[in-house]
Amino acid sequence: MTKGASLMRRLMDVDDPRKLGTGTSRDLVQILVIAMAAVRPDCDSVDDMIDWARKTEKWLRQFLALKNGVASEEAFLRVFRTLDAKQFEVAFRCWAAEVVGAGGVGIDGKTVRRSGSDGETAIHMASACATKLSVVRGQGNACQ
Repeated sequence: MTKGASLMRRLMDVDDPRKLGTGTSRDLVQILVIAMAAVRPDCDSVDDMIDWARKTEKWLRQFLALKNGVASEEAFLRVFRTLDAKQFEVAFRCWAAEVVGAGGVGIDGKTVRRSGSDGETAIHMASACATKLSVVRGQGNACQ
């Protein structure tokens, strides 16, 4: 099984927090994979993630169906606001354990721009990267 297939299999265990059938046309796993992949090229906001996904859509379609195209900013934000962070963390850690062994680790953090709109607390992300492999080992909301 490839690393990408393993990741998507793990992310399928994360419950979709959105009310399905109310205009929800984008797959949760695809939104999460795009968000995770966009962190590597240093995307600092949801707009950056979407721009990156649209520019690399041909490449993304090699492993994501993107039946309805790249999700909108509102779709990403709806997922980020309501996603069960613990469930996501478990899925991510299980995947990371499958593909990453021990090695040097670097720590990085950032605040997702415009995630704290309408009086909500901004999303603060922290990442641990396996430096020898350039693979993110763990990522999650640093402050709640």
